[in-house]
Amino acid sequence: MIKAIFFDIDGTLLPSHAQDLPQSVEEDLWKLHAKGIRLFLCTGRSPSSIRKLPASIVRFPWSGIIAANGQLSLDENGHIFHRILLSHNALTKAVSILKQQHIYAIFFEEDFTYASMRNKEAESVYHGFRNPLPLPVCDPCRAFSHETFQISLFMPSTMDEIFLNQVPDMKCARWSPFFADMIPSCGGKKKGIQVMLERYGIRREETMSFGDGWNDMEMLEYTAIGTAMKNAPEEVRNCADHVTDCAEKDGLHHAFVHFSLLNPKKDQ
Repeated sequence: MIKAIFFDIDGTLLPSHAQDLPQSVEEDLWKLHAKGIRLFLCTGRSPSSIRKLPASIVRFPWSGIIAANGQLSLDENGHIFHRILLSHNALTKAVSILKQQHIYAIFFEEDFTYASMRNKEAESVYHGFRNPLPLPVCDPCRAFSHETFQISLFMPSTMDEIFLNQVPDMKCARWSPFFADMIPSCGGKKKGIQVMLERYGIRREETMSFGDGWNDMEMLEYTAIGTAMKNAPEEVRNCADHVTDCAEKDGLHHAFVHFSLLNPKKDQ
């Protein structure tokens, strides 16, 4: 029996370029909630970014939110009860590389997000994923004195391994061909899910997840039923237990019916 479902947001709950949740998705979420299934957001977004999403997402009674690719876990009231921070050693190495190679980076703190420089191309891509702009620009050395849980780098995937080979205690949670989130090596969406399951006393065998990006892969592999959206990259679809249609074509609803979580004839 499925007792908990974890959802990525962009490209999964929210179709590309959509201004709000599709009505069918919102109705299904409320039906699942009424059945007593715990529903969670599991996203690479920061809490402040989530608060700027459409009201249908912000106001829904989520059982919890896993933000920043698993580095921040929020309870049903939006309070952070678990966090994983980047180490000072990792930040020292990362900032040195960013400055040497002039890589555009976004630093995430609990209540503050800033960029390392101005870059019109990077900002255009970042804003295209519903991220608010403009970001303030600060010296990356700020990270040495402020708790930082994630750095988002504007660089191609070919640089991921090169960067990580030089930086200890980090791993990559890439969410687009242009941006890669660098997070603590002990973190990730899998860790965030484990924290939530422990909090609510839910077994891994009772979980399901939905995602469409590379940073969703460990989530899809960890939950009992990992469902990838049809629009996901091939390697993401290959790691999933099930592939449903894309968000624009009611993929979530088809999966809910396929796994008997909803019955169209009874759940009116």
